[in-house]
Amino acid sequence: MVRGEIIVHTHIVNVQVRFYLKDYFGNSDDWDMLNDSPVRSNKSHESLLTLSFSGGVGFLVSSFSDDLSQGSDAYVKKLRSGFFGSADLAGFITSQSGIDVRISRFQSSNNESVRVASGNGNPIDGTISDDIRINFLGIYYIRRSAVRDKRDVFLFKI
Repeated sequence: MVRGEIIVHTHIVNVQVRFYLKDYFGNSDDWDMLNDSPVRSNKSHESLLTLSFSGGVGFLVSSFSDDLSQGSDAYVKKLRSGFFGSADLAGFITSQSGIDVRISRFQSSNNESVRVASGNGNPIDGTISDDIRINFLGIYYIRRSAVRDKRDVFLFKI
């Protein structure tokens, strides 16, 4: 549709019009009218608060005593793998930097039936059971950088 000499409805997406750096046709009045038109854009990368969750299967990196028996070694290896979950709440002071609070948890358990000799030599049957829960609460400095189309962002935490 043409209004005067201005093309009002075109096939160019309005969001793309916003990223032109100058009026290539030389008429600044036309450019100002297009620039003032309501433009819908994805500004999710500019939100002040973000909340995210993650979880899955993890492996605990730690060291154990070399004095473990072969049976104990297999038991400990099963304790190292478990489940983790975390939640992050980031508050942005500027459009690119802010503070992130993270709470995370690693959880693993294992049990095994054992037979030990008592003081008088009689065998006693029992169960060894371990339940490991490691909680973490930390504060990070977070920085975000938008990709060219500003629909995706990279988050960097220190």
